[in-house]
Amino acid sequence: MLDLKPTILGQSFLFVLLSLFTCAVTFLLQRHWTSITSEGSNDLEVAALIVLGCFLCGLWFFVLHREKRKSSPAPDLEPTVPIVSSATWSQDPFAFLVKHSGSGNYAFRKNGVMHLVVQSPDQIRGIFEHVGSELDRFPNNQKRFLRGERSLEFLFGEEHKTRKLAVVHAMDFNSFRRHMYTLSTLSAAYARRLDGCDAGQCKSVLKKFGLAAVSVIILGKQLTAVELEEYLRLFHQHFTGLKATRKWNIPGTTYFQGTQAKKELERRLRLRVRKCRRANNDDDSESVLFRLAKSDLPEDDIVDNLLMLWAAGFEPVRITLAWILAFLGTHPEVKQLVQQEVEALATRFCADKWDSSSSDAIWEAVRSMKYTECVLYETLRMRPPATHVSFGINPRLSSYRVGEAVVPAGWRIICGWTGTFNDPRVFEAAESFRPERFEHDPSPLGFTPFGGGIRRCPGRFFVKYEILLFLFVLFQHHRPHIQATTTPTMDKPNVSPRDLLITLGP
Repeated sequence: MLDLKPTILGQSFLFVLLSLFTCAVTFLLQRHWTSITSEGSNDLEVAALIVLGCFLCGLWFFVLHREKRKSSPAPDLEPTVPIVSSATWSQDPFAFLVKHSGSGNYAFRKNGVMHLVVQSPDQIRGIFEHVGSELDRFPNNQKRFLRGERSLEFLFGEEHKTRKLAVVHAMDFNSFRRHMYTLSTLSAAYARRLDGCDAGQCKSVLKKFGLAAVSVIILGKQLTAVELEEYLRLFHQHFTGLKATRKWNIPGTTYFQGTQAKKELERRLRLRVRKCRRANNDDDSESVLFRLAKSDLPEDDIVDNLLMLWAAGFEPVRITLAWILAFLGTHPEVKQLVQQEVEALATRFCADKWDSSSSDAIWEAVRSMKYTECVLYETLRMRPPATHVSFGINPRLSSYRVGEAVVPAGWRIICGWTGTFNDPRVFEAAESFRPERFEHDPSPLGFTPFGGGIRRCPGRFFVKYEILLFLFVLFQHHRPHIQATTTPTMDKPNVSPRDLLITLGP
């Protein structure tokens, strides 16, 4: 698939390629015209030169406009902050934030827009409090189109508040508890598949589990093997389109294939929503889709928000579970404590039976996994699925204050909580994996892996309990032996561990 990168080398190659193509077409047309007429090809040569000239003029105008935008001066901050290269940030935001944790705020220019990276927990908390009034998300139109214009991510003010209340109501714990036995059976099936898996195979198994589990909650049904593979393909194209550096909606580009995948996902969701609205029974009344379909929200709003929840519900599960297993492999004493806690809870709540009537017992056992929950939080601290979030200043304001700095309008503000997570002044021995740090305070200042304020992730509890349920089932039925040949290094958090081997015991 074609994905055009915004580099000087890539742009130069594209310019040479298009120029050669234009010249080749002109030459072939000239030879063809000359072979069928005795009067020569003066008219064709003139037309070809005009077309080529227009193309070159347009290209030069684009280059000059781009350079002008890059070189345009930006208002300074008072007081000033260090300026870093945008390439340093774009190449790996996670590594950047870890490297500069505890070093204050930074700024960089990207695509003609200045960005301020904030890492102080007090300042991040203040920013979250002002989201929706002085700050909010202002993404580009292409990303808005690909993610859904009516999803919570791109709504503001009273409209965002109304939609979020409907989504939160649809995602109450009854949706999770009603499907507890189905989810636990699903967890047991995919846990068995981990036997003998290396890092790559583990990634594949956990990705399928994440999508299958969130589909049960969102759709109220378990996907067949064929449906699961089809949805994995569509979501892969969707995610690839989101990450495309050039948002050109033309056939052959990753962005175009992402838009086509989104349209197909929307079509399928729309059919399900209409079917729910026509149905009179309440068989799926505890699914998120059914609750939203029976609400007063317009169909477009329901479809876009269902797609947002569905897409965001399985990738964080896969990433976090993979890193938890990696850390347990490199910290056997932590794995032993998790094993002991699960065995004690299984004996207490699930010793008598394991069938569809034991959903409440399983739910109580999962809710009581206090130490395993600390392991989850510590993993989110060291390997957060999302490294940061950016906000824009309300256009009605001329500036916004971050600490002592006055940020002019037009800047973007990035909450880089990964830097806070790795700041030794906020978390003692931040480079060490210590789950016990969360035993007394599960939400310490500066710990915001799911965002904050009105933009806080509405599905954070579902992700949390999906992960805890999978670990409960895994350690209840097996004594896994996890080999991680190297401790996970400071790499991109959305990349699964590279050295991992899992063997399941009895």
